[in-house]
Amino acid sequence: MRFYVYLCFYFSILGCNQSNTIPTQSTKKNIVPFANYLKVYLHDNFTEVQIISPTSNKIEKKFALIPHKKTITLSKEYEIIHTPIRNLVALSSNQIGMLNELNQIYKVKGVSNKKYIHNRTVLKLIKRKKINEFGSVEEINPEKTNQLKCDVICYSGFGTPPPNDRKFKLLHTACIPNYDWNEATPMGKLAWIYLYGYLTGKEKEAISYVRNVNHKYNALRLTSQKNKNGKTILSGALIGDSWYLPAGKSYNATLLKDAGANYVEQFSTGHGSVKISLEKCLQKHKNAAIWINPGSSSLRQLSSQNKHYEKFNAFKNKSVYCYTHNANFFWENSTLLPHRLLQDLILLSHENDPKDSELFFYKKLTQ
Repeated sequence: MRFYVYLCFYFSILGCNQSNTIPTQSTKKNIVPFANYLKVYLHDNFTEVQIISPTSNKIEKKFALIPHKKTITLSKEYEIIHTPIRNLVALSSNQIGMLNELNQIYKVKGVSNKKYIHNRTVLKLIKRKKINEFGSVEEINPEKTNQLKCDVICYSGFGTPPPNDRKFKLLHTACIPNYDWNEATPMGKLAWIYLYGYLTGKEKEAISYVRNVNHKYNALRLTSQKNKNGKTILSGALIGDSWYLPAGKSYNATLLKDAGANYVEQFSTGHGSVKISLEKCLQKHKNAAIWINPGSSSLRQLSSQNKHYEKFNAFKNKSVYCYTHNANFFWENSTLLPHRLLQDLILLSHENDPKDSELFFYKKLTQ
């Protein structure tokens, strides 16, 4: 329990706010820290937002955020968004979490599906038909979003624009692809809150939030890495005939490294997943002390999916943990709270059988 006490101590002393100052003058330097696929530049009369393609590493879309009642002539390479925006469609769970943190949840007029939502306010507004369910970005009706005065549609980017992208432009609705899910670091994913801050006029709050969380995250990371005896951790599960584990430079591998865990695949290449056979996984990871993120809610369910899971020591010792008991909460808030996610992984890596009450996102799987 000693390590848990240290964590509590760090959180108690890190409650103070960091500087709330933000850049207010024109700058040629990208002001978004940590993120690879989001850039923001301040100009004298507008704010430039660039969305970078993870595939080509080139600009996929470029937006000019211009205050209401201000007229500026710009080249056609920019899509114009007048800020602060009136309303938006937020199709990813973590966007709901970020907008909620900025107290801008009331601007959400559309989501993908209520079954993926945890936020109680959003669920109530869906029930009262104040927020619409649109499904995917391909299914959204441009006329409907225009009626709802939605200035922006935020969706998970996959390299191609929505089929109605041109029609949305004619109706002055900007479609913004989000590549936060491609970021390789927890702070890189969190930094996308800058986008929602600048869209809604809450840039000061967004910048302050990232600074505060980064301070807490780094304090935890530095403390955990002083303990060199982290447990061996296995992550993921079988999908079809292959086991997918976080690649060495991926978001999840970075979290495990920062937690001081002993992760066997941490030196593998790539930012995505490592694909191996069940036999290879048993060979390399059978003796792992902890198994996380199997995507199941009980040991019985895991066993019914594949009896070979029972051969892993972590399964035998009932040391399997996941977020599936409250998955919507996890997807809405884990990007927003990387320090709390890191704290969970530190406890799992260094504590003997941490209690569920000590864990924020994770919970031990039972029979």
